[in-house]
Amino acid sequence: MSLSTLSGTVITFGVDSRGGDSSSVSTELSTGPSVRYIRASGGYSATLPGGAFTAVKSDGTIVTWGTTTHGGDSSSITSILAANGGVKEIYANFYSFAIIMNNEDTVITYGHKDYGGGLDFNVKSVKIIFSTANAYAALRYDQSVATWGYGNTNPIVIPSGGLFNVKSIYTTYDAFAAVKADGTVTAWPNDVSAGQPPDDLTDVKFIVGNSAAFVAVKNDKTIVNWGSENHGGLSTIPAGLSNVDNVYNTHGSFAVLMSRTSTSTSEECNSINYDVSTEAAMEAGGWDIDCSDNTLQHIFDYGDSCKPTESYSGFSPGAPIGVISKILQGTGTVTLDIGNCCPAAACGKVKVYVDDTQIVSVSIIIIIIMTSCIFIF
Repeated sequence: MSLSTLSGTVITFGVDSRGGDSSSVSTELSTGPSVRYIRASGGYSATLPGGAFTAVKSDGTIVTWGTTTHGGDSSSITSILAANGGVKEIYANFYSFAIIMNNEDTVITYGHKDYGGGLDFNVKSVKIIFSTANAYAALRYDQSVATWGYGNTNPIVIPSGGLFNVKSIYTTYDAFAAVKADGTVTAWPNDVSAGQPPDDLTDVKFIVGNSAAFVAVKNDKTIVNWGSENHGGLSTIPAGLSNVDNVYNTHGSFAVLMSRTSTSTSEECNSINYDVSTEAAMEAGGWDIDCSDNTLQHIFDYGDSCKPTESYSGFSPGAPIGVISKILQGTGTVTLDIGNCCPAAACGKVKVYVDDTQIVSVSIIIIIIMTSCIFIF
């Protein structure tokens, strides 16, 4: 263990051989152009432990330290990087680094040659790079893809016939999944379960990956999963699951955020939608807006069927629901769901949704932020 303090620029500490000791490059880090940001390689590996850092300086040059096999030594690319305008952007996997250079958006790599650091062909016009633990996929401006590094057991290669018209790429520990412009998905390598999506998968909007599985969110807000069963890839999706807004991941699981599912019964009040994208739209909907003293209110009377039958949150039985005052963050549509109106219940509590996502269940007071009038209370 060591602690190195570098004249107000970079401080490193931890395991010496994995980047904790930066004394060998202290002069480069603390003098000349300032350090803009730092990228790191390394991840859990029982067979090849290590880690390295790359500091990108304001002139596009780099300073590297840490485990040599993980990109801690970039001396082999110094002259090439200088001749090509320096760093435009830099990416890393567990064992190496990949740089998009300013000259023609060309890629250069360093680190472990088998795991992404040994790119030996000319890849240009690259927009962005994605990485698994040991490989890379470069998405070019023309929406074609180039890959290099290792898959599970073999060198990583683009699926037969090439890969074109790609919108974005998503990754697990050892697989890539590309969403194409037509909504279809191509995944690789096929020797791992996450590289084998369902054959009939179409109309995909985006994908979320964890370490060994993928979940695709379709344009109709349904989801499809594949990959390792232990990581959620073959988990049974509840029947009728829909209205999916987003998917979140840990190393081995997924969490799905869904929009409100609208239901309507004779005992439930109808939801009321209000366009709050502009002041004009709000005023047309009956909002009384006065930015001079940060007040905003709308009085709702839902009729006899939707009045409290008992005192609730300050509202009297038989009285109008009351005043919704002040507004909720975001622009778009705000939905106020008054809830159950059966005789035994009061209607003073509302559920608030912005663009179909529930924000909070509150009593009649609601806080909203508009672009032209910001209300903070």
